[in-house]
Amino acid sequence: MGHEFSGTIEEVGQDVKGWKIGDRVVVEPVISCSSCYSCKQDRPNVCHSLGFIGISGWGGGLSEFICVEANELLHALPNNVSLQDGAMVEPLAVAMHAVQASNLSAGDTALVVGAGPIGCFVIKTLLSQGASMIIVSEPSSLRRETARMAGAHHVFNPIESDIIAECHKLTGGKDVGVAVSFECAGVQKALDQALGALRTKGTCVICYQNNHKTAIQNLSDGTIKLDGFVTAKIALKDVVKLGFEELLNHNERHVKILVSPNGGELAEATAEPRSRL
Repeated sequence: MGHEFSGTIEEVGQDVKGWKIGDRVVVEPVISCSSCYSCKQDRPNVCHSLGFIGISGWGGGLSEFICVEANELLHALPNNVSLQDGAMVEPLAVAMHAVQASNLSAGDTALVVGAGPIGCFVIKTLLSQGASMIIVSEPSSLRRETARMAGAHHVFNPIESDIIAECHKLTGGKDVGVAVSFECAGVQKALDQALGALRTKGTCVICYQNNHKTAIQNLSDGTIKLDGFVTAKIALKDVVKLGFEELLNHNERHVKILVSPNGGELAEATAEPRSRL
């Protein structure tokens, strides 16, 4: 909550170099200790004291202003990448890292379980890397349609279809299966599907880590486009009714809801901080 956001620099500390007022940026939200075993192995995403800006404090994207360190966690947005897309860099970075970790080869088949933001961005990334067939499992009708828009070849409702059987059928029989699968839903049934649909020596990835620099570069050079994933833009004053309650009671209507902490103009061209619930 409030950990996926972009914004414009309003003030710079006196000892900060390389940044200036007006720069458009994305903040990588990881809070880590830098001293535990995981951090020393360059795995801050599994730090023993892991936290996230917004979820764990520090204000986050639901604050009008936030102070962050000008270190490797601050990333500049190229002029051709909008603040709206900037607010989606964090889940895109997670998706891109997941595909990289799967060791996907061009022509491989894939299953994506869960077509929320990360799942849809996995689909986009798979297409950019040459996947030959992308199968999606998603119970929400809107998210199934969004998965199709993202480029999925076959989309199923797991409430109505046996996802493992469908994957075996599409890949040549029960002794085949997909080359890679991605668990993007965070529930046990999703993991069961992702594992059961694999071929022998297939790879299942649970999406968790990110690479902001690569994600921003892919947006800038047009390798990946994020059109159509924002299903609502709201002001902070409406975050309870039009944000939290909407997602709790009508999750099937939304993929991403974008929030403007300033509560002012929500048009694409504004330079307000943005975050996703």
